[in-house]
Amino acid sequence: MMKSKKQTGFSLLELLVAMSIIVILATLAVTSYQKQIRKARRADAKTVLLETAQFMERNYTEANRYDQDSVGNAINNSTLPHPESPVDGNRKFYDIRFLGAPATQTFTIDAIPKNGQEKDTLCATLRIDETGKKNIVGGTGSVGKCWAR
Repeated sequence: MMKSKKQTGFSLLELLVAMSIIVILATLAVTSYQKQIRKARRADAKTVLLETAQFMERNYTEANRYDQDSVGNAINNSTLPHPESPVDGNRKFYDIRFLGAPATQTFTIDAIPKNGQEKDTLCATLRIDETGKKNIVGGTGSVGKCWAR
């Protein structure tokens, strides 16, 4: 009488099912990771916007206007303390833009995404003005969600 050999190992179907599960989990992990990276970059941009707004307020205290400093030099993108975000590091993900002062008593500053951050379709461009009003331009999310801590 011949002994039958017991097969060990995985069948092709079992292997395909296991690999499919691994691919699905990896896809979910990468997507979640990218979302968190975009959120962290957005947090850096919000910090730079708030610092820039404080700079503008200090300037207003000295010059009594937002569009010029106390000696009459124009305030523009090149005179901002941080024209890009994040402040540290070589790779920048937002341009900080002073949109000018349509009147000497107002200003608007935007954080415009770049270098892959433009894929952040939830919040897109972040904005703040002289009253501290926070806004977004072009995003599908809400101001509350985009500016939440």
